[in-house]
Amino acid sequence: MLAGAVYSEVADRTLIVDWRRSRYSDSGENTFYSLFNLKNIESTSEIPNTGDVRPQSWDSRLDLSMHQAYVQDGWESWDREKVIAHYSINFDIIDYEEEVTVSWDFDQIGKLLRHFPECQNIAQLFHYSAQKFLDVAPDIEREFINHRSKLPERYLGVHIRYTNEFAENKGLVEKSRYFEVIKKAVGRASQPFFLACDNEAVQRELVYRYPNAIVIEKWFSESGAPLHLNENCPDKLANAQSALTDILLLAHSSHLICNPNSCFSECAQYFSPHFPQSIRSVLPRRRYANAAAALQGKLSRLRSLW
Repeated sequence: MLAGAVYSEVADRTLIVDWRRSRYSDSGENTFYSLFNLKNIESTSEIPNTGDVRPQSWDSRLDLSMHQAYVQDGWESWDREKVIAHYSINFDIIDYEEEVTVSWDFDQIGKLLRHFPECQNIAQLFHYSAQKFLDVAPDIEREFINHRSKLPERYLGVHIRYTNEFAENKGLVEKSRYFEVIKKAVGRASQPFFLACDNEAVQRELVYRYPNAIVIEKWFSESGAPLHLNENCPDKLANAQSALTDILLLAHSSHLICNPNSCFSECAQYFSPHFPQSIRSVLPRRRYANAAAALQGKLSRLRSLW
């Protein structure tokens, strides 16, 4: 969504955010506006009924989700680069003549960096766009303020990813490593700190060790599957709202303990008033160096696009 907002600003277009068929709700409502409010950009929630659209793969079917279009078109396997080329505009081009342009990916945001000399890298551009274009919905703001009031002015944020999906895709950091880093940071101090965790057993153990840990009440998956975008969740919107509150509280911490490979922790950076935040990585030094090298490789490949 942030990539689309940045493109809309550069191309002087009205932004339409359509999360009606998102995995944050089963009701069919546009759940974006239950999570965020837009600011400093011309926007609408109305989907135009038009065939004047680029890419043409969306002609007369703007009511479909990305997944629905993908299935309807009979793709046999997922190829992200080909799918982006087929279903998203090229961010190098900002003067399309069509009434509507469609983008569902964020991969191309690096192509827009040249329009923002104040941003030295993609992370700064994401932070710029989150700060400029997004406010959280009032209910989430109230929940954030409620939990923020329980924490000191400067506080530690801890984010623990410990689900099956993260272990399979990015490698699991043992909980003992988290506890080791937390112990060094907290010591014997009794000041509260904020904990966002996706594993109920790990959260319970940590809160037992540190009763001063502040957590948000949330739904947990019994199977060890991810909390978010989980089809078994009984209330997907409430789950997304609690996740966003977690992100805000992590974002406002003065120091953040996390796995830098986590997109959740990365999102917290973009909402942080302390950007760039002070990060204490739970990755062993060698793995952290490898992760940093991999990130630099990704940035280099993105730079080759613009």
